[in-house]
Amino acid sequence: MCIRDRYHTMMTGKDDLTKATQLGFRIGQYLPYGRYKMSELGIDDGIRHSGKSDVIDTFPKPHEAYGYFLNNQTVLTEAGANISAFEAHYACLKNNPSKCDRLSYPDRLYEDNWVAQNALELLDRKPRDTPWFMHVSFPGPHPAFLVTARMADTVGNRTWPQPVDTKKKDTCRNKPHEPANGNRCNYGAEIENLDRLFGMVVSKVESLGELEDTIVCISSDHGEMLGDHGGWAKSKPWEASASVPLLCWGEKFGIVANATISTPVSTLDLAGTFMDYGGAKPAPGMTTASLRPMLVGSEAPVRSFISSGLQNWRMAVQNVNGTNFKFICCKGSCPNPPSNVGKPKHGWTQLLYAIEQDQFDMNELSGKHPDVVETMRPLLPASFGCGKK
Repeated sequence: MCIRDRYHTMMTGKDDLTKATQLGFRIGQYLPYGRYKMSELGIDDGIRHSGKSDVIDTFPKPHEAYGYFLNNQTVLTEAGANISAFEAHYACLKNNPSKCDRLSYPDRLYEDNWVAQNALELLDRKPRDTPWFMHVSFPGPHPAFLVTARMADTVGNRTWPQPVDTKKKDTCRNKPHEPANGNRCNYGAEIENLDRLFGMVVSKVESLGELEDTIVCISSDHGEMLGDHGGWAKSKPWEASASVPLLCWGEKFGIVANATISTPVSTLDLAGTFMDYGGAKPAPGMTTASLRPMLVGSEAPVRSFISSGLQNWRMAVQNVNGTNFKFICCKGSCPNPPSNVGKPKHGWTQLLYAIEQDQFDMNELSGKHPDVVETMRPLLPASFGCGKK
């Protein structure tokens, strides 16, 4: 049995499940409107679209739901010109102040805010007295760190932590009462806005009288370097990029309240967790596990180790003798490494960190714990060949 057999399934927000085709647009299969592969993905109802820069990659014409939404809206610039909100959105992403200002880039049209409104709409139109599942995928926080004038003003006069392990300072250059793009402060503005939007969605579920019967989880598919070690964006093995929060609640279902679990887990296991609570089992070939035992209080991990990798690096995280270690192996140099990482040896860079004691990957431990390195290296895919000459 699959979740869809019993549950009404919904999805809204940035959709990377069909990113290569941009929801079917690039292969001429976008119609019917935004429903590309929805049935195959097990979605009963959805308002799916692209995120951030993908929205404007066919400018001046839109190609997906958010772009069409903006293109049907007219906004007034401070100079008195009427333009489409899609044109203003493009100007803001391209840092063009002649068409991007506090009037042309309002909160009511901001992408994350639109996602939250769509989530409320899906909740309003779902069947009553039917179990449901909903995935809400906010594009932010994510480059570009583009925020409205209201959001920019909330962070402009505050002190923000500086990047770690870099000589380049990060300053908040927001102009009063105008939109802003970039810098750590606006990443913070995106997060604070999301916190408000999370509250809106949860409050909606509560107003429907269904919050007590709902499990809520909040996570992210990746972190953000924000200048640490001189790097930005994602796709790196350092904690700022690879480590993300996971919060779940639902006391009726035994999820322990106010508990912090330090055992490393994988977001890949959220699928298995939701299927477990929904009374379904993973399909053949799926490797997802359920986090349910840990959520209800078990201290035993659901996996013996966590692994990840991309491009020229692979890593594993495992608890060894009470310490959560992260072993990283890169073919050649690692991307944007900490400044104290040496040159590759025999074509490889092999690093070991204790992640709970070293949140910025600044204390490399392979020399102190070669036994741990030898224990963890076999956890990486044999085809990667870590350490082979």
